[in-house]
Amino acid sequence: MGKYAVLLNAGPKDAGPATNALRYAATLAAADHDVAVYFDGAATAWPGELVSRLDHPMRTYFDDLLELGATVGACALCASAYETTASCEEAGVTLLGSPDEHAPDVALLVEEGYELLPIG
Repeated sequence: MGKYAVLLNAGPKDAGPATNALRYAATLAAADHDVAVYFDGAATAWPGELVSRLDHPMRTYFDDLLELGATVGACALCASAYETTASCEEAGVTLLGSPDEHAPDVALLVEEGYELLPIG
């Protein structure tokens, strides 16, 4: 099976690409691929948005990813910059790096065999 890291940068103003990203990631995870989704930049607003909006089309894919055991994380630096740290934590999304360090380490992901799928 493959290893895929979805690097999502599309925030709530770009719901189409973001919805597709989570749908593709959930589809891969359901097919037993190793999937990691990373909320980056404006996309760090999504975890809080999805927890508060049960009717959002992305919510099902977000829940599926968590249930399927996919890695779901957010850049701590970006979350700090976009003031979404608390909402990421409340949604159960792991913050990666620190408020002074961008994450994830894409070079390490590639070394670990992940194919990077940047979206947004």
